[in-house]
Amino acid sequence: MQYFKDDLKAPMACKAKPAFFSKPSVNVYFGTNKLNNGATMHRSSYGFGKGRGSIGLNPLTMTINPLFENMLNLMDHVTKVVRETPRWNTQLGRMAFNSCSVKIYYRYKDSENKTVSKTTEWHVDVTRDSNGTPKKDNSQVPETPVATLTFGSAKNLWMRRHRTKEEGVHDSLLLFRQVNGSLFVLDGEDEKHHESDGMHWRHMSNMDRDEPDGVTFSFMFRVVKMTTEIQKDTGLLVNPRIGPIKRLQFQKGERLFETHHYSEQKCITEEKLDKCFVDFKP
Repeated sequence: MQYFKDDLKAPMACKAKPAFFSKPSVNVYFGTNKLNNGATMHRSSYGFGKGRGSIGLNPLTMTINPLFENMLNLMDHVTKVVRETPRWNTQLGRMAFNSCSVKIYYRYKDSENKTVSKTTEWHVDVTRDSNGTPKKDNSQVPETPVATLTFGSAKNLWMRRHRTKEEGVHDSLLLFRQVNGSLFVLDGEDEKHHESDGMHWRHMSNMDRDEPDGVTFSFMFRVVKMTTEIQKDTGLLVNPRIGPIKRLQFQKGERLFETHHYSEQKCITEEKLDKCFVDFKP
């Protein structure tokens, strides 16, 4: 609960909304400390390259949190499990997981009283150009595995072959059920463009329909090459990049935190979280 703090997000050209009550899953970022500058520090950071615009969190208020003791222990355990498979051990090589991005899924009521299920839509973790070459602004090291540990209600992970970002091959659709305590490893080569036809795998996640009040946490351990300078005491970005249009969008969005709808849904969501921790006994 210490890290479950709301923030505004305005991905691409969208208006700013509270992250808790917009359709995409909630993102919480943790990274290893790299370079200590006194009052500031460089910290491993995922989602600060090409994915920055699509995630859309307010750079003035978002944080990159330090890896706390239990999470470090969990990362060590996950690393040992992943390295037991020779293929993934080779992909990691001398590198190590240094970032944990957490996604949180649940349902809420929007301002029109419609039920919305949080999702993560079709995407790749490493973006590439038309020739299949990884772009330079990726934060994740290309062709390294991503280990996802699930806590809470079961959710669905879908994978599908794609020719382009928009064009998927439906006959290739695969479903992986991620239940509480399960570990799923995304192979580092899944997103590579095939040499014969340029096809590659994309993935997305959604909630299980059978658990209307369910809450799911996905802990994703990655190897990232990017670091971001943060304020040591708060985790806020030292040099947030924001243009005048985005700044105005976020200023307008602040009023949504003061509405009755927001207060009501936040209370309901916190009750769901409390129940999740009781039901699954971390």
